[in-house]
Amino acid sequence: MRWALFCLALAGCVSTLEIADAPLTAAEPVEVTGRIIDACGPEPMQHEPVAIRVAGELEVLSSTETDASGAFSFRVTPPGDVVAPMFIEARGLRTVAKPARRGLVAELVLPCTGG
Repeated sequence: MRWALFCLALAGCVSTLEIADAPLTAAEPVEVTGRIIDACGPEPMQHEPVAIRVAGELEVLSSTETDASGAFSFRVTPPGDVVAPMFIEARGLRTVAKPARRGLVAELVLPCTGG
């Protein structure tokens, strides 16, 4: 009987050690691509500041600006292991980046600023 209890206790310790020694995995980087569109016309939104953040977070993960065709891209590692939506922001407006074949994609339409 003692031998059975000893083996049971030893097995519990061994499995605890294996769990404790397991490597922690960091979140995988995510590729987010998209473009900014002007609601007034077909002209691309060149050099428009764009930011990306995780929903519910105050800090910006990364920022960039659009290229000559209004496109942008990010490669970010979300903090933690929880998968939360990511927002793309420009001029105080935001949209949710949606799953695509590879990574996430977003398109943000900015309102007309002309009179």
